[in-house]
Amino acid sequence: MPFNLARLMIQQTISFILDDRLTEIDYSKSDQYKPTTTVLNYLRSLPGHKGVKEGCAEGDCGACTIVVAEPDEPGRLKYKALDSCLLFLPVLHGKQLITIENLAEKTQEGLKLHPVQKNLVDFHGSQCGYCTPGIAMSMFSLYKNHHNPSRETIADALTGNLCRCTGYETIIEAAQLACNQKDEDQFSKQENMILTLLKKIKQNQQTIEIITSGQKYLKPFTLPEALRLRQENPDAVITGGATDIALRQTKGKEMIREILDISGVEELKSFREDESGYIFGAGLTVEDFKNLTESRLPAFYDILKVFGS
Repeated sequence: MPFNLARLMIQQTISFILDDRLTEIDYSKSDQYKPTTTVLNYLRSLPGHKGVKEGCAEGDCGACTIVVAEPDEPGRLKYKALDSCLLFLPVLHGKQLITIENLAEKTQEGLKLHPVQKNLVDFHGSQCGYCTPGIAMSMFSLYKNHHNPSRETIADALTGNLCRCTGYETIIEAAQLACNQKDEDQFSKQENMILTLLKKIKQNQQTIEIITSGQKYLKPFTLPEALRLRQENPDAVITGGATDIALRQTKGKEMIREILDISGVEELKSFREDESGYIFGAGLTVEDFKNLTESRLPAFYDILKVFGS
């Protein structure tokens, strides 16, 4: 049987953008991080990213919220607020990671607060401050995706952020004003540069195979490759986002030996409509599914507005 040269070259490096720079983690040269190290714990290990907090470690409180940006179909970046406590590091491959430390713009006069930060200050939307970075990041995602949003849209964007002491009215008012006065921020100015870097990363469609002592993490980028890996690794736990799987680690203290991460398979995130009805890809997020059903299947939309929140 001839050798498959492509199989001899195993990619064990993940690449993403942090602090406007290309960041790489080569698992073959470092044992500092496991494949299932969460983005939260990764950030907390860095000297300049302590703003992200662990409140619940199960995706309920929002204190660990970060924003991830990735190329969208029209050639723009799509910004998503995510719970970093449930996100395994390899999920960041080919994406931009944005934290609370990245929001303020560095100018010659000093730091210039991002509009979401400035309005949180002006409206006194913080007391103890523990949850504030997560709230600011959810507001930032809202700011990047909506102009002049309705109160319902704002409440939906903040529904995953719990605050024990401030009350939500001032936070909602801060979000409303920030999104109504939306101007070009530093992220808009750098978008073309970030897109170029991310597209360069995504050009490499070689499967990421991270093999460490006690763990195997497989991340394919095409459906045929995902099916091949499933056939070869029938016992691997399949994850598309780790919302549930991560809890086995963070709460159950389980070492998950084999993981097949299909979150990078774009073919599974498809949606199409024909005379027979609607076809939703199995890799669509619940949020994307919700947005697609708003006008097509309003009964589904009403359920998904509160599902998992």
